[in-house]
Amino acid sequence: NAAEEKPAGNPAADVSDIRSVILVGEGNSFTAGLDLTSMITMPSDDAARTAIRATHTIRRMQRAFSAVAHCPVPVIAVVHGHCLGAGVDLICACDVRIASSCAEFNVKEVAMGIPADLGTLQRMPRLVNNQSVLREWIFTARNFSAKEAFDNGFISSVEADAKAARAKGLALAQAIAQHSPVAVYATKVALTVANVVADEQ
Repeated sequence: NAAEEKPAGNPAADVSDIRSVILVGEGNSFTAGLDLTSMITMPSDDAARTAIRATHTIRRMQRAFSAVAHCPVPVIAVVHGHCLGAGVDLICACDVRIASSCAEFNVKEVAMGIPADLGTLQRMPRLVNNQSVLREWIFTARNFSAKEAFDNGFISSVEADAKAARAKGLALAQAIAQHSPVAVYATKVALTVANVVADEQ
């Protein structure tokens, strides 16, 4: 469960020559979201068994997204074009979010009759400084622009285009690399623990 995150890994092994990770999308968009065909084609015996199977599948997917949040180095998302559904789940697990001016976001799940169950509902409220706008985004499943995302604290900067956004992400990664990897690692662990404590209060 995304609300039950705990730092993981061997600290000695975690502090490596890798100083940060940049997530980018190829093509015209960052991501179009979850491939629903994987859920639609799930074998069905009866409603109860289908529900149990779906629960296990969702938990496995939640762990995959939580692995991004638990990465021992900072993870930077660089978004261009569409970032829909599970794409928002993914970037919510990142430490920093940068977007091009053409980026559009959408928490799409309610439009498909499901809740966002891969981490958005747990992480996004910590990232957005206007909870009314946040709930509007989620309840209406409407698109919101990079500017609107920036104005409400969801992303840290809006760049002119995808190339500029990638350059900004790389410059940020290089700035992080100037500092002690042990200090950066320990800082990320402390920030992750702080989120866990907030969840438990």
